[in-house]
Amino acid sequence: MEYYPLSREQQGLVLLTSVFPSPNILYLISRIDFDKPVDEERLLEAIRLTGERLPYCRVRLHQMEDGSDRQYLSDEAPNPVEIFDLRESQEEEMEDLLREWREEPFPNEQRDVQLYKFRLMRLPEGKCALHFIVHHFIMDAYAMMNTVRYVDKVYSALTIGSDLPAPGPLPWKLLDEEKAYFGSTKEKKDEVWWRAQFETEPKFCSINGLGGPEFVEGKRYGRKQQFEQLFNDILYLRIPAELVKRINSDAKEHCVSPQVFFMLALRSYLARTNESNDVTIILPVALRSTLYQKASGMSIAKTVPMRSIFSEELSFADALKHLAEGENELYRHAHYEYYDLKDWLFPRYDVPNDCSYDSVWLTFQPYFDLASNELEFSAKLLTSGFVPIPLYILIQPQDNSGDLYGIYSYALGYTKKESCERFHEFMLKFLEAGIENPETSLKDLIDRCL
Repeated sequence: MEYYPLSREQQGLVLLTSVFPSPNILYLISRIDFDKPVDEERLLEAIRLTGERLPYCRVRLHQMEDGSDRQYLSDEAPNPVEIFDLRESQEEEMEDLLREWREEPFPNEQRDVQLYKFRLMRLPEGKCALHFIVHHFIMDAYAMMNTVRYVDKVYSALTIGSDLPAPGPLPWKLLDEEKAYFGSTKEKKDEVWWRAQFETEPKFCSINGLGGPEFVEGKRYGRKQQFEQLFNDILYLRIPAELVKRINSDAKEHCVSPQVFFMLALRSYLARTNESNDVTIILPVALRSTLYQKASGMSIAKTVPMRSIFSEELSFADALKHLAEGENELYRHAHYEYYDLKDWLFPRYDVPNDCSYDSVWLTFQPYFDLASNELEFSAKLLTSGFVPIPLYILIQPQDNSGDLYGIYSYALGYTKKESCERFHEFMLKFLEAGIENPETSLKDLIDRCL
């Protein structure tokens, strides 16, 4: 058996799991509802083949004799899909069952076991759904979507008798690249660049706006999420397909990523409600720049601070360009660890360990990219009950309707639900108005939409 080291992110996840009372703080959960009858036997076979052919599904965590953790690929057959007949169940009973599943830990303290699980739920009216739960150690949100896409492609191939999709690539190349990076000339140059970005002290911003208990009076930093604020909920708010089409078209015209539009809306809102043009948000997808990284799954993506400082006098079009240029430059230095930056940043400005300069994370996952319409379904992320981030905004689809959703995973007692709803309403108005009148200043757009 060949064992491999953990990435820095994986080491952090294992540590967090070991100190938190319930390991499900790092479980990613989704429910996939099928819109028309499926061939159950064929679906179960598609899931089995997906588990065999995507290497990250076979990754296991192992504790060595010296107590250190390593990872390896298992040759064991995937665990059978559990089947639950819920055709006579009421909605309340199903909700209770879903809560029970989310609190069920992977066995053997998560070592040497499969770290994902599918359950098939037979529902009333001949419908069915899949419950998909996975440890963040082997998948992130993109990898979850990639797994669902792969099930769809295999199901389609089995249905029409075509060749199965190519197996996924091995993930170890990414670990080798990370190992080569540490101590390299590139890392030293990146460190210099990152320190320059924070040569002046950044300003804490909260989506709640000024005045909340998360602010530390007289300081530029705010309070971190406290233990009792780890409990969370998820809010789903729609981004209509008509607006998504306009964003995609405008992004193409301006030669920027559609993600930049959502970044601009968020930083404009935070700048106004926190009375500061100095805004820092976290982008957890900074290394999702190659097909290899996307297909390899696991949790290799870095958590990268995006600090932007510019005036509201800037036009919508110029602000998009400014953010896009900043994002591109940031991505060139994204291998550098945010943890190492904090080790320099916090002592520099005498920041206590229980404080922070950031409270909002943003991820953009734009499409499902399904192979066919053999499986018509909608997928929805479910809460694990906990979140180690005050507010995680995920922009992604739930189906192939063309709609996107703002998915707000927020810490109860830290982030207000009303703040998420208020921002989402602002975002839709702001992007509509900005695309319609790109030469209008941010100040005028914010005044009009807030």
